[in-house]
Amino acid sequence: MNARAQARNARRQAEMLEACATVSEAHDAAKHAYREALAAGDARQIAETRKVKADTAHRLNQTRRWLRAEKRLRDLPGQISQATSKLERLRASTDLTAEDAELRDSLPKMIAAMQAESPRLEAMLTPIRQGLAGMGAVAPSHVDVTEQRPGDATAAMPSVKATAQAKEVG
Repeated sequence: MNARAQARNARRQAEMLEACATVSEAHDAAKHAYREALAAGDARQIAETRKVKADTAHRLNQTRRWLRAEKRLRDLPGQISQATSKLERLRASTDLTAEDAELRDSLPKMIAAMQAESPRLEAMLTPIRQGLAGMGAVAPSHVDVTEQRPGDATAAMPSVKATAQAKEVG
């Protein structure tokens, strides 16, 4: 994995950790209570804490799925734009390698798939957003990610700052 990909991955991880903190803490507490119940040997308490642990794990997985979908939906327009620009450059080029020609031929399908994904994600996310709005919660609209000089990337979030350092390759 190259340095930029590692930096992007670090930003995504930091965003996920921040957004999942409350749910993750509840799950950690449920796991701790379950371990205590196991140690105590109380069958009723074991059954209760096992259910709470399973419920919090499910909530954590759902939260992660939701956040990934929100991020994917935010990223799609830029990815479609980049792919479209790349396709235009490849179509305009007269000196293509076999690999470039193959990419040129596959990009229209990739672009169409990304364009089809957007409404599917919107349909999935709309009820979640409406539910959050009904509870007075606000869905995160974005994370301010700023690219700096080659090798540095910083993701600034409400209470987390993740920085990745990398050497320039070339």
